[in-house]
Amino acid sequence: MKDTRRMSLKLSETSTEEIIKVMRPRYARRGRQARVKLLDEFCQLCGYERKDTSKLLSGKRRGEDRVSGRSGSKPTYGDAERKVLKAIWLADEQPCGKRLKAAVPWLLGPEQLTCPFILFILDRRQGRQG
Repeated sequence: MKDTRRMSLKLSETSTEEIIKVMRPRYARRGRQARVKLLDEFCQLCGYERKDTSKLLSGKRRGEDRVSGRSGSKPTYGDAERKVLKAIWLADEQPCGKRLKAAVPWLLGPEQLTCPFILFILDRRQGRQG
């Protein structure tokens, strides 16, 4: 019997990116049988799994056109506020946000709730931005 498995080459990441850049347009405009051959070729060349390869070549994963940076909403608190909230959160055995909101007045007591910094955190937590 003939062994159809071939050893994949160890390519650098830049070489792999160059290959992806060339193969991605070819993959996009080919039919199913041609895409199967391209996937096999890429898998043998770079040593990737088929599922990863199909996502790479279809543009659903990685690549140079990937948007970098943090996704999602902007941070609600600054570094100083985050440190205070983390200390409170750790002191109260890491509750969820809903329970943390209820625990802050209970943990701090009435004399510390008059502090502008703590009031600012509580207002931000309740959605009231001033």
